[in-house]
Amino acid sequence: MDTVVIKGRPALLFSNKRWTYLDDYNKYLSYDSLFTNNWETKGIHAYSREKEKPFNDRTINLLENNSAFVFPLDTFKYLRGFKGSHTGIDLKAESGDSIRAAFDGRIRFAGNIHNGYGNLVIIRHFNGLETYYSHLSKILISVDDGVKAGDIIGLVGQTGRATTHHLHFEVRYRDKVFDPAKLLSLQEKKLLGDSLQICNKLFGIGSTNPKKEVTQTNGSETQYYTVIKGDTLFKISKLYSTTIENLCLLNNISKTSILQIGQKLKVTP
Repeated sequence: MDTVVIKGRPALLFSNKRWTYLDDYNKYLSYDSLFTNNWETKGIHAYSREKEKPFNDRTINLLENNSAFVFPLDTFKYLRGFKGSHTGIDLKAESGDSIRAAFDGRIRFAGNIHNGYGNLVIIRHFNGLETYYSHLSKILISVDDGVKAGDIIGLVGQTGRATTHHLHFEVRYRDKVFDPAKLLSLQEKKLLGDSLQICNKLFGIGSTNPKKEVTQTNGSETQYYTVIKGDTLFKISKLYSTTIENLCLLNNISKTSILQIGQKLKVTP
């Protein structure tokens, strides 16, 4: 609608009363498909509608498009790591402490999730990663906002399933979660390197190929997984980018059900 100057930088003013810096807008246009394809703004998982595809190993540049890295908290105390069903790291901080974007990117989700996350912000970054920041007391940005590394996106809180004020921080690639300790050093609050190898090993997926069956139901594909030795509901849920709760619902079982080798589990509706 118009071009204005904000803090000495040219900015675009849109008819919906939103605005963005001109150089940021041009930056997003160059990565248009990254911020339009699988751009789910109403829920957590953005790639669940894609059909199962062979996973190709690749290396990503963590500082894509000259992005920086900033640790999400200025000060913190380590509470809990990536283990078992815990899909991130918990960092103790004071109520109201500032939470910062880890890399440059764009806000894909900002709202309340009632499955334990509480107030949650998800940022998709230029390197393809997504970072999750949950249990916030207050969200300070909106969906589709552009952010730079270090920008304050919210405040530490205790919303959702949390027993103390802390930040639950996750890192995902195409909905697949992996241990943030494979990406950054908590002690030094910096990246372990400038690149990251995206492969099955990163996500804790073994070399054994999962046994899958696909059947047609009313024209849509329904996938089944055949349980092998060592499988758990947690492992299977991460393999298919779903939740344990969803697996239980699809198969009419409970979280404590004992899986049997050769048992077939429905993994998609």
